[in-house]
Amino acid sequence: MDKWSWTVDRLEGEWAVLEVEPGRAMDIPRSTLPEGLEEGDVLKISVSRERESASWTLERDEAATKERRSKIEELREELKRRDPGGDIVL
Repeated sequence: MDKWSWTVDRLEGEWAVLEVEPGRAMDIPRSTLPEGLEEGDVLKISVSRERESASWTLERDEAATKERRSKIEELREELKRRDPGGDIVL
């Protein structure tokens, strides 16, 4: 079984733009993804192959999403500390 991790970059109407690797994105109909996804969520992708078919399983990775959001918040706080003039608004 193959496994990947993709990130929801943005939601645009009926489409979700997923970052499948740095600098590479893919559009997927939102209707094919788990309900309740938000921008920044991390998805676990598993592919199971048979002789003449394959099936994909996509699920929100709660732990990876939480870790990613925490790292982003740390980066924001660091940027705020390094902005003595207060002219960066996050």
